[in-house]
Amino acid sequence: MNMKNYAFALALFSGLTGVSPLALAGDHAGHGTSNLLKEVFLEGNLDVELRYRFQTLDDEGFDEDATASTIRALVKYETKPIHGISALGEVRSVQRLGSGHLYNDTINNNTDRPVIADPDAFEIDQALLKFDGVIPDTVATVGRRKIVLNNQRFISTLPFRQNANSFDGFVIENESLPNTKLHYSYAYNFNRAFTDDSRVGNFDEADIHLIHAEHTVDERLKLIGYGYLLGIEEESFTNASLLATNTYGANAKGKLNIAEGIDFHYDVEYAIQKDNSENSLDIDLDYYRIQPGISYGNWRFNLGYEVLEGDGTRGFSTPLALLHAFNGFADVFVNTPADGLEDAYINATYHLKDSGVLIGDYDLFGKTKFHVAYHDFSAENSGDDYGTELDILVKKKLLDQLTLVLEYAHYNADFDGNVTSSSASFNRDRDQFFTALVFKF
Repeated sequence: MNMKNYAFALALFSGLTGVSPLALAGDHAGHGTSNLLKEVFLEGNLDVELRYRFQTLDDEGFDEDATASTIRALVKYETKPIHGISALGEVRSVQRLGSGHLYNDTINNNTDRPVIADPDAFEIDQALLKFDGVIPDTVATVGRRKIVLNNQRFISTLPFRQNANSFDGFVIENESLPNTKLHYSYAYNFNRAFTDDSRVGNFDEADIHLIHAEHTVDERLKLIGYGYLLGIEEESFTNASLLATNTYGANAKGKLNIAEGIDFHYDVEYAIQKDNSENSLDIDLDYYRIQPGISYGNWRFNLGYEVLEGDGTRGFSTPLALLHAFNGFADVFVNTPADGLEDAYINATYHLKDSGVLIGDYDLFGKTKFHVAYHDFSAENSGDDYGTELDILVKKKLLDQLTLVLEYAHYNADFDGNVTSSSASFNRDRDQFFTALVFKF
């Protein structure tokens, strides 16, 4: 790490901690502490990611389409561990390119166009102290941190959006038992990807406990159990406490070789959701998902059936989840309808490693992922049809540090029930396209 990066790391860390660079790296000759601090920063790890995204959204409920052109910069620095203790800081900047009047970013009040929830922001994503091995087989962190658990169906950083989710609190992770990972985290504040400037930006009156355990037998069986207790008070924003729930669940997944070069994959999950003490509603809802699949060579095929129950008043809620990867790229079901959601789907993925189409030594179509999915959505409680959706994704590694992503989604509404405010989002056709360039160094 050169002196320029060293100076940047000092400035970043001191900005996060409030400790001055002079105090961190004080140049007092002969003082071992000063030399140690310099070593900590000189041998730390700096990661930078830039992501440009162009997104369009045609929603039948609006006369005007939405178009967003944004760029995100992530800068993360982790110091060299000393006796298992290190510090990590990450800042995020999201900036609109061009006019800000072509989409509703949830803050600009541009309600005559559809929502693309990528407002401008400059925020701290992570600022923490890490204790690795201070307690045997245990990693603990204190401060602001991103947390991803299991398949991100319930706990996610929301990587699809330009802004991110993060938690303020502490995390303890232990691997002292064979082939087992244990996770416990507590958060008094949850920073949502809507950003601090949004009226629904944070759960800042929170009492969140995340309990998660994984045990891997072998590639044939991995068992996961969890309890996600979301204490969310009304003071965060209006009706925030309606998202206060306790969710308990289990997940089993693995793969079995059934013939030469052919593997059978399975993924089965069940969860039950109850109201938390902060919630005024009486909630007793189930979630379940079954996804068998087959892989052969570079191909993978999945069938799936996912159900989030609804009782006519409230649907099974997942406010900390990644939804884009589950219930369609069109993002129609970012909130579970009051009558719940049934999603029957099929998808196929192909990884093209070497195409053989060369320009010099460059493989024009190699290192490319193709993915297509079809969803049939309906109401769990009433049985009404919601609609169908087609999703297409192409992801191409252009260079070692540069990746191109293309996504397209078409949602075809087929809802014939009463149109209410809760049903409006799935009562209209919706086309969404985005392209992104991701550069990491």
